[in-house]
Amino acid sequence: IDEKVYEPVSKDALTGRVSENNTPIEVNYQPKLSSNALTYQPKVNGANTGTPIEVVPSNSQIGTPYELTPKDITVNGRVYEPVSKDALTGRTTESNTPIEVEYRAKQGNDEISYQPKFNGSNLGTPVSVKDQITDKQEGANFEITPNNEVTIENKVYKIKNTTDKVSGTITQSPQVKEIEYVAKNSNNTLVYQPKINGNDLGTPIEITPITQVGTSYNVVPKNITVDGKVYEPISKETLTGRVLENN
Repeated sequence: IDEKVYEPVSKDALTGRVSENNTPIEVNYQPKLSSNALTYQPKVNGANTGTPIEVVPSNSQIGTPYELTPKDITVNGRVYEPVSKDALTGRTTESNTPIEVEYRAKQGNDEISYQPKFNGSNLGTPVSVKDQITDKQEGANFEITPNNEVTIENKVYKIKNTTDKVSGTITQSPQVKEIEYVAKNSNNTLVYQPKINGNDLGTPIEITPITQVGTSYNVVPKNITVDGKVYEPISKETLTGRVLENN
């Protein structure tokens, strides 16, 4: 009735004899119930993925209509989406054979970058690592090694902790991670050596102490006194440039 199945309450046979005026016999019926739940089994490339998902519970009347749109599922931290967005429709049966639904990996947002920080403040602009993300499925883990050094406004900074990684899990949103950097200093002081006729004259004169690589300098050489005698630079031009790692 209306595609739903009913069964007699009693399984006993109706027995008797036909009479001249056959009075209708009344037989009580009840809904016939399925013995197990109706489920759908997510599949990826034909293989079971995750556990079956209930559509209609067990002990539902055979012929009960159902309409359900499969949703995203998460298996081992990774997200899968149904290939088709169509709803599952039909009616329950006595056996309720599981329905197979094809799924695929759901792609996330691979706009991943890291923001260099120096003493808690932003150091330049975020550095993209998008081209290093190989698994873009939502829920996939990533771990990228940031640059050991960055140069901002000609000054060089080095990563504070060499074990730091740009790491996390792919989501549906872009992500910016923070990596702390410190100033990278030169290995030695910067000096200039006075010369006369190609020979050293006196001792080297410091321009800058050990300081951050890329620091600019601007020094005008001055007269020097060596063994009581005064010497002047031939050129009055200023010495300019930037500190190197090995000056």
